[in-house]
Amino acid sequence: MGRARSAVTAQNRRILVVDDEESLLSTFEVFLGGAGYSVTSRSSSAEALDLARHERFDTVITDIVMPGCDGIQLLQQLREIDIERPVILMTGNPSITSATLAVRCGAFDYLAKPVKKDQLLQVVRRAVDRFTLIEEKRRLTETNERQAKQLADNIKKLESLSAAKDRMTALLVHDFKNPLSAIIANLAFLRSRPEVHGSTELHDCVADADEASQGLLRMIVMLLDISKMEEDQLTLRRESLPIAELIGTALAPFRQSAAHRGVRLEEDVPQRFNVHVDRMLLERSLGNLVSNGLRYAPRGGLVRTVAAPVGDKLVITVENNGPPIPPAMRDRVFEKYSQVDPAAQRSPFTRGLGLYFCRLAVQAHEGSIACSDRPGGGVIFRIELPTAA
Repeated sequence: MGRARSAVTAQNRRILVVDDEESLLSTFEVFLGGAGYSVTSRSSSAEALDLARHERFDTVITDIVMPGCDGIQLLQQLREIDIERPVILMTGNPSITSATLAVRCGAFDYLAKPVKKDQLLQVVRRAVDRFTLIEEKRRLTETNERQAKQLADNIKKLESLSAAKDRMTALLVHDFKNPLSAIIANLAFLRSRPEVHGSTELHDCVADADEASQGLLRMIVMLLDISKMEEDQLTLRRESLPIAELIGTALAPFRQSAAHRGVRLEEDVPQRFNVHVDRMLLERSLGNLVSNGLRYAPRGGLVRTVAAPVGDKLVITVENNGPPIPPAMRDRVFEKYSQVDPAAQRSPFTRGLGLYFCRLAVQAHEGSIACSDRPGGGVIFRIELPTAA
């Protein structure tokens, strides 16, 4: 197999031989041609140099002593065209001086005349192999440079698309928020009407519409804040406030929904304990966890929020007695667009953003969030926040 590979290598490999002795040119053509190389001969340095400027050769073999431009000068001019192309010098009067000069000028090797066939083929094979490796390195470098440029261009396009996405998100939030707020206000008015209170069917329809509208509004605002937190552009507006007030405000929008679903919404929080947090971010994070619990808790079930200081941390848990989260999914539920079981989702406005938002908001407070099994069935989400301001 080695010989077959060498033969294929020799084919298509071009050797330029330069000498003013016609007999040597004929001999080299026989030696090298018989080994599979394509041989081109020239009797002067000027002709060889002109040819090398227009055609590709894997190796050049030239005599040192020639009329006009000698082999050393030809070597120097060839290296200006391609510094990596191997040039083999030969002479009928070998000496330490000529050999040293050849090496100093960058010759690949130095041969003494008369050149034996085996010696010639061995040197040429090494020269061609070396040049092949150099060319392969060049190709790889050029390929890498092209790929790096393409990657840089793709990154630039992605950055441009990301900026366009952010602009579109901001526009959507603005354009959707105002009419949606009007819808929610009108639904609140309808819920206060006696004719709606007097009809269970109408009351349930309005309640469902209100719940869906509130969920859509939370998603729209959440999209904008997620985009800002992902790019580290959201500034925390920390304030000191009672944890009981924070959790009470977070749970308030869900009390009617919980009653409508037949789910108990409970809380157990210290009344005299303050936290230093961004009120809006943490309220909405807790709201997402409660909303998640209401989605999965069965009728007659429970969603319970507990807060307590533990050492130098505040621990908040939100638990529900719905189905458990499979162990393999417990880390993934906090990823963007991740859903435990998309087919089982009860709300059309749940797209795997709520828990992702919670993770970003808690991490922005230098805290952590995780989930685990609830004793007796269900899920517990646990938030740990540093209590130091």
